[in-house]
Amino acid sequence: MLDHIGLQVQDVEKSLDFYLSTFGAIGMHEVMRFPYGETIVVGLGGPDGQPVFWLGPPTGTETRELHVAFKAPDRPAVDAVWRLMLRRGREN
Repeated sequence: MLDHIGLQVQDVEKSLDFYLSTFGAIGMHEVMRFPYGETIVVGLGGPDGQPVFWLGPPTGTETRELHVAFKAPDRPAVDAVWRLMLRRGREN
C-alpha cells in the first residue's frame, strides 16, 4: 500500500499553482513546505492534513512517465476537476 508519492518537477511553484488550482475541487491543499537548495519541496494533502503528494526539484536529468490518480468524494468533484483541467489546457 502506498503512503505517499513524490514528483520531481522543473518549476515547483508553477506546478504547485497547477495542482492547487486544479485539484482544490477534491480538497487538495498545501500541508507543508521546506527549503531545498534554491527552491522548495511542498507536501500536498487532502482533508485529513497528511502530506501524501510531494513536489520537488529534479535531482538528475532522467525522465519517466507516471500515472497518478487522486481520490474524489463524489462524481461532481471529478467533473469539477475535469472542467478545471480543460480550462487550464486552453490557457497554456
